[in-house]
Amino acid sequence: MKRKILAITYLLAILAIVHAEPYEIKLDEFNSISNATPFDIEIRFSDRTYAEINLNEKSESHLKIRIEENRLIIESIKDDWWKFWKKLSLRGTIYIYTQNSKFKFIENIGTGSMNFIDKISSSSLQVNLIGTGSILFSGGGEVFNNNIKVTGTGNVNMEMIQVNIAEAKVLGTGNIKINVIDELKVNIVGTGNVIYKGRPKISSEINGTGRLIST
Repeated sequence: MKRKILAITYLLAILAIVHAEPYEIKLDEFNSISNATPFDIEIRFSDRTYAEINLNEKSESHLKIRIEENRLIIESIKDDWWKFWKKLSLRGTIYIYTQNSKFKFIENIGTGSMNFIDKISSSSLQVNLIGTGSILFSGGGEVFNNNIKVTGTGNVNMEMIQVNIAEAKVLGTGNIKINVIDELKVNIVGTGNVIYKGRPKISSEINGTGRLIST
């Protein structure tokens, strides 16, 4: 019994989160964003463009943020962040503030999450999710042409956004939720689902037990 208590105490000590003081990083403007960390990313609109870092002390040493060709890239400095014990100890949220609401490319790789808190607007938007993470557009918005691809077990939720034309592809067990007006093209390989609202013209190809579901 004592050994069990000691083991639990030791585990809790390992997983204890010690937060450093939040700090800001000034950013140039961007129209695309990629996250390849296990952190939660929240994107909001502001009168200036910057990142507010709110992570535990251990997590900060793994973080690298840069902009290349108008894309904000959030990634890990070290290649071994996905190892089990290290992944458990990496915790926190990164708040991204931007003046731009017209995104072109959004990508999440790994176990992290992205949430677009405010309304977005785009003529053409590519959304990629690879892994077990999630992308949520809780602020809603409007996108004319939308291409979404989920590879793995993660989830993309775009049901708050009004989309005119969409192409949704799921490889694995993940899910896509979308609100489409005119046209929806679906490709599912595996057991994942595409869940849609609206009455669009539909074309679909499903290989596996995945489903196209109308709500």
